[in-house]
Amino acid sequence: MQIEAGAPDTHLVFTLRRVAGASPEVARQRLGKAIPEFFRRYQRLTGVHVERYAVIEAHKSGWPHAHIACRGWVFREIKQVWSLWRQVTGDSDHVRVRRVPAKRMKKYLAKYLGKDLHKFGDSKRYWRTPRYLPPDFGQPSPDQLDRWQGWTCERRHPEDVIGELMRAGWYRHDAGDGVTAMTPPLWSTRSSRGPP
Repeated sequence: MQIEAGAPDTHLVFTLRRVAGASPEVARQRLGKAIPEFFRRYQRLTGVHVERYAVIEAHKSGWPHAHIACRGWVFREIKQVWSLWRQVTGDSDHVRVRRVPAKRMKKYLAKYLGKDLHKFGDSKRYWRTPRYLPPDFGQPSPDQLDRWQGWTCERRHPEDVIGELMRAGWYRHDAGDGVTAMTPPLWSTRSSRGPP
């Protein structure tokens, strides 16, 4: 959902050259440092900031490579892109670039997120730039707001909220399995009246 919401239009694949004796975990760390540096240099070259969503996948050999959904990519001569990646990594020049519609990108990257991805030590499997998603992403729709009338979102410790509600006459009930239910005074268990 997040991948499509960012309206990507370009798919990039970054690959590192295998180094004798290096582990996939070390290669993943190198990849994680090289990608942001590549985009910093790309922005200096083109004047364009590229919003992106990255997914790291292991090749059949176990070696990592990155699939990146981009918005804002300005196409350059592919040899320039390879050269820039080689400058950043020192030895790798394989980058694949192609235009892909957002819906197809979502399915493509979700395939990697949905399967049991190889974990490279404690490195992230996927990440995105801060402005990849639109500002209103995740906000409730008008329909949801109508259904949630009367509900509030509290950003305090649950025990603080429960204490405040109890002081206002609400009752605390243990619903089992560590779940606490709060009922207003009108729904008191002291009367036979239940929730309307």
